[in-house]
Amino acid sequence: MEKPQFDLQQAISRSIQDLYEQGTITNSDRHELQAHLEDSAEGLITTGLSEEEAFLIAQKRLGRPELLNEEYAKVNHNLRTDKTWALLLAGFAAISTFIALISYSGSIYYYLLERFGLSNYTWPVVAFLCLQSTLFLFIALKKREVSNFLRDQVEMNPLRSIVFSFTLLALVKGMQIAVLRYLPKSFSYPASTIYGFQGDKLIEFATYVSLFCLFVSLLSIFFSLRSPTKGTWRAAFEKPSIAFLMLFGIGTACFAASTRSLSGLLPVPMHFTLFGLVYLMGAALISYYNENSKLHLFFFGIFGFCAELGVGVVADIDRAQRGIGQIYTPFFILSLIVGLMAGWYMGNMLRGKDAIPSR
Repeated sequence: MEKPQFDLQQAISRSIQDLYEQGTITNSDRHELQAHLEDSAEGLITTGLSEEEAFLIAQKRLGRPELLNEEYAKVNHNLRTDKTWALLLAGFAAISTFIALISYSGSIYYYLLERFGLSNYTWPVVAFLCLQSTLFLFIALKKREVSNFLRDQVEMNPLRSIVFSFTLLALVKGMQIAVLRYLPKSFSYPASTIYGFQGDKLIEFATYVSLFCLFVSLLSIFFSLRSPTKGTWRAAFEKPSIAFLMLFGIGTACFAASTRSLSGLLPVPMHFTLFGLVYLMGAALISYYNENSKLHLFFFGIFGFCAELGVGVVADIDRAQRGIGQIYTPFFILSLIVGLMAGWYMGNMLRGKDAIPSR
């Protein structure tokens, strides 16, 4: 197998970024070290060394990362503490802002659908939601750039980041109070969260897809912020933490449950098939990057299993009491288990064929 071509600039950037993530150097220190490493490597290349050889020697001359961290920690002794507090406070403000934004924007969205009706606006609304989903997925793909930008802003001026975050929170909370004051109480949070979409299944499903894409983008940025150079999908799914698997499982369970909104548009067996396919794709992704993935799949699927066993049984009992007599829960649980098993088999099969080069 041919050895991949060495990328000098990428190797230098990765080396300095790894040092930067330790929290002991400033943004100006990072640029200074990168420029020094580039100059040193280029000087060695002119002597006839290859780029890889020049990089290794230049990196060794720069110093061991542990020693560099110790030296810079003495100079920038308050940097790590300031950045930690800034990230914590800014993160709290960002989460609070997000919750408030979802609350009143969801209320406005439901109110507009109720006020102007759905029958004449189905496709424009669905098209808008699809564009919104695409934007969220684009943010997820650009998570490293987004997380690097956020970290740079906090590092350059922690106080400014905190002030900006809480100012934005105050503005959003003010808008939330003003909006909810003029909306009917039936559209105020949390009543708006159980809005029935007036039976328009396409808009309901497109809304759930958009929320799922938003969840994916936020989750990807969160894990990328922890380590931008390791914030890739491969790094996330290779040896994932239990917290990541549980969060991924919750998002998948919500997305799988949203396929039920297509009832009436598709035959009942298709509901079970779509439900299982969602779990199949998630399980295949986890199994591809992990050879011993059975325990991973347990944590991934446990929330969906418990949700189906709890909420689904209650729904079946309710239908039975109303005389409908339709029992769906066993079929959805069976679809979940079959989807996990099929995903496990597919992931292992693809990994065996090396469809994507593994580490």
